[in-house]
Amino acid sequence: MSLENTTMIEWQCQKAVLEFFRCLDESDYPGLLARLHPDAIWSRQGKDLKGAQQVMEAMNERSATLRIHHLLMNIRVDCPSDGASANLFGYLVVFRHDDGAAITGAAPLKGVSTISTCTAELRQSAGAWKIFRMANERTFAS
Repeated sequence: MSLENTTMIEWQCQKAVLEFFRCLDESDYPGLLARLHPDAIWSRQGKDLKGAQQVMEAMNERSATLRIHHLLMNIRVDCPSDGASANLFGYLVVFRHDDGAAITGAAPLKGVSTISTCTAELRQSAGAWKIFRMANERTFAS
């Protein structure tokens, strides 16, 4: 695989995962599902969510007053030479606030909630790189 192709795959995979977390933060669940492979497994909060239905069930349990930001950094994408999949690693820093009341303006900042490692395998589906498996393992928690 050429350097140009590898670089394009790396960028597309980073973009898919970053957009997934943006959609999660904004409660844009159709957008979140669009970044998942049809056979996706998302290991989230100790549960393996398999497919769109289980992901949506989990999303529907989230608080309507939750303000959250997932910051993915130190991203590395490895592309095996066959080009069939790619593996992403990064650190995920989460800030969250939910006191049960709707927020106008900035939420109170009480520090980092968690820092996790984020690992994802991405595969192509419908002409785009999509998250096939993803897991976040906490390494720090407040």
